[in-house]
Amino acid sequence: MSTESKTFGVKKPSFYIKIYGCQMNVYDSRMVASLFEWEGLEETDNPEDADIIVINTCSVREHAEQRALGRISDLQKLRREKPELVLVVIGCMAERLGDKIPGADFFIGPKSYDKLPEFTRKIVKGKCQISNFQFPKGCIPYPNPGRGVTAFLPVMRGCNNFCSYCIVPYVRGNAVSRKPDDVLSELRYLREKGVKEITLLGQSVNEYNFGEISFPELLRMIDREALGIRIRFLTSHPACMSDNLIDAIAECDSVCENIHLPIQSGSDRILKMMERRYTVDGYRYWVQRLRERIKNIALTTDIMVGFPTETEEDFEETLKIVREVRFDFAYMFMYSERKGTKAALFLDDVLLGVKKERLERLIELQNSITREKNEELLGREVEILIEGESRRDNLPTGKTRTGKKIIVKMQNAKVGKYVNVYVESISGWTGIGRARKRKNKRG
Repeated sequence: MSTESKTFGVKKPSFYIKIYGCQMNVYDSRMVASLFEWEGLEETDNPEDADIIVINTCSVREHAEQRALGRISDLQKLRREKPELVLVVIGCMAERLGDKIPGADFFIGPKSYDKLPEFTRKIVKGKCQISNFQFPKGCIPYPNPGRGVTAFLPVMRGCNNFCSYCIVPYVRGNAVSRKPDDVLSELRYLREKGVKEITLLGQSVNEYNFGEISFPELLRMIDREALGIRIRFLTSHPACMSDNLIDAIAECDSVCENIHLPIQSGSDRILKMMERRYTVDGYRYWVQRLRERIKNIALTTDIMVGFPTETEEDFEETLKIVREVRFDFAYMFMYSERKGTKAALFLDDVLLGVKKERLERLIELQNSITREKNEELLGREVEILIEGESRRDNLPTGKTRTGKKIIVKMQNAKVGKYVNVYVESISGWTGIGRARKRKNKRG
């Protein structure tokens, strides 16, 4: 973490945050925003108006880092016009590259986030009068969710899995579970702020463990406090699935029938090289158990193509499991070498052209399945949470409990309201329907 300070002008202070990467980065950015606001700064949505610009970065793939570095480079022109502008880089790239990031005045990575109050004070020093209140060591105020009705809530940080391709354990540190009481306290705070849907976050969330409290038990504790709030969680590791977790999902009314379970590859050989700690048959078993126990559950996943030594046979095994499981949605991407990981030592012998061609085939297959899965909503009545307005005719829009986007043909629907919708048509991947009197809470 850098310690240099910088003096500001006298105009009213403001800050701007640009976010790259995962949901945890979204949460962390709101945490930083809350600290700046505590010190008297105001947030702006225009970087040209800001006195402080924060870039929250991602290192999962090289492309994400290049986007952030490109943005930082572009901001140097603005800095020449505004010499007093302060550029702050946070997130995984800040942890990985540190003071090697060109043009950054301050940087801090996830391993030092317990020092964020001290860090933000160094940034605003000279900018405005700093409050006399000192946060207890390691204590950071909960991020303000703003006017939205959805929010993220981390239940753990870091990761102990060290998949051979993944940089996350190196930049976010070892897995640390939050105290259940702290999780419940933040849930109550979000409830008081009007939040109606909370996504619990963890790099491998189903590995949560605090003393004798496992993740299934934490879900049950949260369910007792949810009181009209939907609960989602991600990301789950297939090697850490259990019947206890499946039972908790089925038993807890607040927990949505939706699970994100990355498979990464359909080849046992590749999964072993990835050090994922499960087989394809093991993955099939948990899919079967989930669908037996939880009616209409939606399954989403992550799939990587072009991992070192992946053959056409390996890739065909991936297509096979995709056809078999029929995921509701998948995040699909090419392997990206990350220096410092075990896989970076492997011979990356899959040509770029081959990787692109395989990715295109995979996307075509999965997109066709996603369309078919969404068409299953036709003629069904589902519950949605109104989150805002669609770009199409400014009609209310929201998601079902299974994460499907729906547009409602009704006027004056209040954001944060639960509405039952009869789905009449599908446009692209979006359902369109009419409001019905509420009867159920599933779909």
